[in-house]
Amino acid sequence: MSDSSEHLRKVVSRVLDTSISPLSAEHREEVVERVVALVAEEAERERSRAVRLCLKRADLWKKTPAADHPDSPEARAETRARQNEARVLADLIASRLEGDRFLGESP
Repeated sequence: MSDSSEHLRKVVSRVLDTSISPLSAEHREEVVERVVALVAEEAERERSRAVRLCLKRADLWKKTPAADHPDSPEARAETRARQNEARVLADLIASRLEGDRFLGESP
């Protein structure tokens, strides 16, 4: 289990400690597990969205007029740098998604 999942479990447990109607140990654990799973799913969806957005930005930089401007090597270099930044970010975020799955952890 990742550190963030463990932290979330503790937070949810503290919230349940202060709830008006006490839960049985069985129901309490079920609620904690459901909240952790829902947050993990949402985090994974958000990471996937971020990867798509980064790749879209890289594509936009590739298509910008400055990317092929023959009289401005500085502009071409800048657009390539921006493209590469967006791709690196997408790769970093995607590797986190894949790493979590590979390690059998929730994101």
